[in-house]
Amino acid sequence: MISRKHLSIHISIVKSVLKGILIAVFLPASVFAQNQGSSTTAPAGDVLGSGNYIHIVENLDRTLAFYQDLLGAEPNGGTEPRAFGALEPVLQMYNAVGAEFRGATIPVPNTDLGMEFLEWRGAQGSVLSPDFYDHGSPIFLLFVRDIEASIDSAIANGGSIVTPAGEAVGTGNRFILLQDPDGYFIEILQLDQTSSTGISGNVVSGGFRVNVADANQTAQFYNDAFGYVLPQADEFVDDNLLGAITGLGVARSRLIFGTVPNSNLNVELLELVVDGETRIHQQLPGIGSSMLRIFVRDLDVSVSKALTAGAVLAANNEQAVTFGNGMRMQIIEDRDGLLLQLVQRP
Repeated sequence: MISRKHLSIHISIVKSVLKGILIAVFLPASVFAQNQGSSTTAPAGDVLGSGNYIHIVENLDRTLAFYQDLLGAEPNGGTEPRAFGALEPVLQMYNAVGAEFRGATIPVPNTDLGMEFLEWRGAQGSVLSPDFYDHGSPIFLLFVRDIEASIDSAIANGGSIVTPAGEAVGTGNRFILLQDPDGYFIEILQLDQTSSTGISGNVVSGGFRVNVADANQTAQFYNDAFGYVLPQADEFVDDNLLGAITGLGVARSRLIFGTVPNSNLNVELLELVVDGETRIHQQLPGIGSSMLRIFVRDLDVSVSKALTAGAVLAANNEQAVTFGNGMRMQIIEDRDGLLLQLVQRP
């Protein structure tokens, strides 16, 4: 079975939502108006908060229909069709000079997280189709009241089930691994000890997991580069339930839980012992590429620390881009291949 410690941590994370710890999400109507992150006043530190989980998709309209139904939320700025356009700093940052894009964001209820989607026209980039266990492969964690309703929504809107049983596994606490229409992974969790009093809708909370080559080394990277406070991993465990969710049989793994500083976004680093895993190599703006946005106090300082800790610059991101309002951005790749969009607000 999945370790009791890991389940208890999941449950405590969700219960924190119900105690009113979470803060309203401030997200953009489109990528042209970049999101503002958490409204909390941050103490001194490099990271000021978490931002969106950004996906490159094949068809924005299809993706919006999928997530609107799954999350029970509308895109910021309403549901009017998005038009293609060009904004030079975005084109440079995404290695897509000469192309056009359109975008939208849907907030994940009760979190600081937004799901941001970009569709590109006239851009080059290899399609990324990683396995869920590949190093750097991210998984969106969705905590819900009714897992069957979420599964029905996903399938009706072009999603597919990865869990071999074809249905949620577990008793009491139930789990399933899905993919959205573009192949992004979503783990849906229904925890039986969660009371959802005061929360409307099916979604209770959300989070972010990334598969890593070495959980302790990745934790050290984020601690050194960004001032996270991630603990060391426990010993490896043989996890039957995780094996059933993923189809790995008995999944040998270890897991680190934490949060992005100055946000309520829980992040998990999962190290799996799997034959054949590899490191992902993202090529922006290829479909299937994704990144996590993080707000920082000083972009140059954070980039320098990250590079020293083992990150590399994403293609065409040798220099930061600056927007008309003074906002600065730069994309880096962490030690496992996950892209991070670092943002310094004016």
